[in-house]
Amino acid sequence: MAKPPPDLLERDPPLDLVHTALRDARHGGGRCVLISGEAGIGKTSLIHAAARGHTDGQRWLRAGCDALHTPRPLGPLVDLADALPAALGPALHAGATYNGLFPALLQWLQRPGPPTVLVIEDLHWADEATLDCIRYLGRRLADVNVVLLLSLRPDHLDRNPPLRLTLAALDAAATVRIDLAPLSPAAVAQLANHHGRDAGGLHALTGGNPFYLRQLLQAPPGALPGSLRDAVLAQADALTAAARAALDTLCCSPGGLELAHLDALHPGALQALDDPAARALLQARPPWIEFRHELARQVLEDALPPLRRWQNHQQLLQQLASTPPGRGTLARQVHHAAAAGLSAQVLAMAPAAAADAEAMAANRAAERLLRLALAHAGDAPPALRAALLDRLARACHAIHAVDEAVAARREAIALKNQIGDAAGCALSRAQLALQLSPDPQALGLARQAVDELAGLQGTPASAWAHSALAIALANTGQGAEALAHAQQAFRCAKAAGDADVLVHAGIIAASVALSLAPSTEAFDRLSHCIDEAIAQGRPDRASVPMINLASLALAHGEHARVLAVTERGIGFCADRDLDLVLAHLAVRRAVALCELARWDDALATLDTLDRLPSVPARQLASAAILRARVQAWRGGANDAQVWQAHMAVARQGSADLVPAFVQMVAAEAAWLRQDFCSAAALARDGLAEAGAPWLTGQLRKWLRLAGGALPPANGPLPAPHQAAEAGDWRQAHALWLAQGSRFDAALALLDGDLPARREALTQLQALGAEAVAQPLRRQLLAEGVRGMSRGPYNHVRKDPLGLTQRERQVAQLLAEGCSNAEIAARVHRSQRTVAHHVSAVLAKLGVTQRAAVAAHLAAAGLNPQPAD
Repeated sequence: MAKPPPDLLERDPPLDLVHTALRDARHGGGRCVLISGEAGIGKTSLIHAAARGHTDGQRWLRAGCDALHTPRPLGPLVDLADALPAALGPALHAGATYNGLFPALLQWLQRPGPPTVLVIEDLHWADEATLDCIRYLGRRLADVNVVLLLSLRPDHLDRNPPLRLTLAALDAAATVRIDLAPLSPAAVAQLANHHGRDAGGLHALTGGNPFYLRQLLQAPPGALPGSLRDAVLAQADALTAAARAALDTLCCSPGGLELAHLDALHPGALQALDDPAARALLQARPPWIEFRHELARQVLEDALPPLRRWQNHQQLLQQLASTPPGRGTLARQVHHAAAAGLSAQVLAMAPAAAADAEAMAANRAAERLLRLALAHAGDAPPALRAALLDRLARACHAIHAVDEAVAARREAIALKNQIGDAAGCALSRAQLALQLSPDPQALGLARQAVDELAGLQGTPASAWAHSALAIALANTGQGAEALAHAQQAFRCAKAAGDADVLVHAGIIAASVALSLAPSTEAFDRLSHCIDEAIAQGRPDRASVPMINLASLALAHGEHARVLAVTERGIGFCADRDLDLVLAHLAVRRAVALCELARWDDALATLDTLDRLPSVPARQLASAAILRARVQAWRGGANDAQVWQAHMAVARQGSADLVPAFVQMVAAEAAWLRQDFCSAAALARDGLAEAGAPWLTGQLRKWLRLAGGALPPANGPLPAPHQAAEAGDWRQAHALWLAQGSRFDAALALLDGDLPARREALTQLQALGAEAVAQPLRRQLLAEGVRGMSRGPYNHVRKDPLGLTQRERQVAQLLAEGCSNAEIAARVHRSQRTVAHHVSAVLAKLGVTQRAAVAAHLAAAGLNPQPAD
């Protein structure tokens, strides 16, 4: 069975402080540990963990204070009466504290032996006599054999002078203060993974509060657990009527409310909310006040009667409308108008609020606002709905909701067709073609748009149509016609005087020119377009040249240029929710890193896709192909049928990698498993559609290394390939090294003499390219070569099951019964990377069931050990 999650996450440092205090107390002198934190933060859990960790004779006395209107005098000690000496009973009930109970308790605690641990929880609810007892003991810690383990909520300190005096009286030298912080997003994700739940949004909902988080994870997805609802409502019920009224208004304002607005709606609310019960729920961050936990706000808003909720939203809408607008104010007004059912106001404000969001690159917010506008646009004219759908398509495309973007654009086309807007229909069709690119159906849509706009040359719509057709033609290898349409798009854009389409047409013209031949001028033009778009604050204009520049640099083998633009682009997109663009750039960066034999960096780049809210299927398929490529290089699973499946996916247009590239990688994989006939056939077939000189050279390389006859080259090849085909392996090696392509440099040495091949072995072992290094080493041994290094992967050969160190760690965790999510949390890798390791382990062990791994480890004398 899977291991349960740790009892405490991110609590090792405070737990160490408690353990240290407990140990120190054994060597003389008492200690006090004061644990502070909000409700549900884990104070009690920390105390329980400390108690479990110390079973060395210490006596634990545990009690707590109750949230009563009138606290019981000495309540915690009364509860502990049965554990105290009988002699203390009369003093306890006599009410004589300083001249009876306290000295007697002190004397009892001074007895020889292990120290007593006196736990008193929720000290903020203690009566004054209990506080006097803590103060009495706390000032005498040097002479008493006790550890005081106290917990409290800091939000009660302001209104509780006796508690503040008590804490001030504690012996500072013997007191440790621990402030428990909320859990981090990483810890929240770890707990969510253990429960098989998506961690997205959980930290924002719970604020990292462990109680809220565990309650939410134990409930069905989307449900608010009753226990959590009861806890929040109980806190709210403790407020005064004035405070509760203000709280009920505040809970209808996600993200908080300006203090001035709340005071205008509820005069005196700020004073009413200034008590411990309110501070447990709220936090003031002037000029704002907000809930500590979004989940508590949702509970309270859901609990409001419908009429009261409707009134609150109307009042908030009116209050926001009465003041000068600020950033985000319009979106807040839209929220309240929608909650109040005011469709006309939603439709009037939501499109403008979406434009504000787009200007700040908040594409998800823009998408939500446009959907809201459409939901309230049932009676709006078709032209308005079509315009909203076009904008929604653009927003969906920006956050890589590809299917939703296509559906919105098709609906816009249908509406425009319905009202006879031929030009608008053609424009939407052209933009749909741009969205679908490089899907083959984009070509037909773009041609149709150009034909429909034949009589409207020199308009923005015609410029968009020609741009779409140029891209579609370039993607299908029709470069000359693509260039003609790109140039026509640029002429139309200049004639129309439309800045947006002019920039876009210029990007397309430069990109199509680069698709035909490398050009420093065209590369510089694309770089300038990126710089200009960023300087103008137009991320939508920057994304296309970023993708095109990375793609075309890759096509020409300029990997350093690929890394430069993708490093800049990935950071730029991550800050602006441009997830679709980020996914495109990550795939291209990973390809370049693979070509430079930076395989760990390539896998880490692909792992960035796992951190996106969702990933398009084409990028997932591409990531799977690239991960399989690295696995094959390193001597892992390399199955011919798997590569056939990868090639089929690419031919269907379901991967973000061109089919000829995937064919080249499949030929490489066949060569790595020494299936030279298949490698030659795959490389030969791929040459027919290679196009770019760099890809052509790579396919010819594998055809040559597999022993196939090279056909005449259709055009000039990159210099390293020319040298290799001419038999100049030294020059080929030097040229590959100059480009940073260390794997290709090592392969070039395979054509050389014996010292060159020995050097090739050294370089391949340094890279971890075991699929090539191992057969080469065997070949050299057969030739009588001795004294060769066994390389950094010697542990794989020593492992009785042939596992790498990472695979051994994963195998141990599989034997413990861990899920992929639990393994990911333990080894600090993404779940997709872990799935790759699990597949490799199962393949090397020759099993299909995870449960069989433990038996194989045991049979090899590798009894499962903790893999942390």
